Amino acid sequence: MTSQSTLPIKLNDIDKDKDNIWFEVSDPSIWKTNKNVKIFYPGNYTRYEFSIIDGTATRNGQELTPGTWYIASSLQETVNFTTEGTIAARIYDGTNLSSIANQTITYVDPTKPTCEILLTGGTLGTNGYYTVIPKVQLKTSIAGGSGISFGQSTEYDNSVTKNNSGLINITSFSEGNNAYYGFVKTGAGNTSTCTASFKADTFKPVVAEADINEAIVYLTLYPNPLTN
Repeated sequence: MTSQSTLPIKLNDIDKDKDNIWFEVSDPSIWKTNKNVKIFYPGNYTRYEFSIIDGTATRNGQELTPGTWYIASSLQETVNFTTEGTIAARIYDGTNLSSIANQTITYVDPTKPTCEILLTGGTLGTNGYYTVIPKVQLKTSIAGGSGISFGQSTEYDNSVTKNNSGLINITSFSEGNNAYYGFVKTGAGNTSTCTASFKADTFKPVVAEADINEAIVYLTLYPNPLTN
């Protein structure tokens, strides 16, 4: 069983000299849903430890408790962060603390973005058809840019951007069935999709003047036999 101690961590107590301990963070400046952090320890010391200062991390699939010092399994330890955070590592020479260092992990985003298509307003007529078109908007939790696509095509379109209200408006529609598709992708690669549809019938029937005259003539020349 891996031994551990529960000494408190204080950032202002950390030795700024990292010559003896160094870290390697996977894709340090790229958004990811999780990141591996490798700790490299120097040899010829009696004890090697690491601890999570903040954030959520695991070692070999087991979650690590922030503030707890864990014994390293070898001179190269790997820890997986599923959020942004900070890790510390230290080495002992006998009972004396020889060196301690820390590393901040950024650009980690495990959160799935929201994606919702709103249909507001409009006038709903018979048989589920709108006679006045509703407002169609895409609502999402991420900022505008190449990670948002919204329209009547299922093909991805990276030209759509979000406005300051947090909604994207769309004005295109056609008579009959209208289907809308939303696609949202964060920089870390988390995606969400959403769909909505409605039927439109905005054409009003028109009675031509010639038809009205013809009806009048018919009634004049051919009285209704039921009234005679």
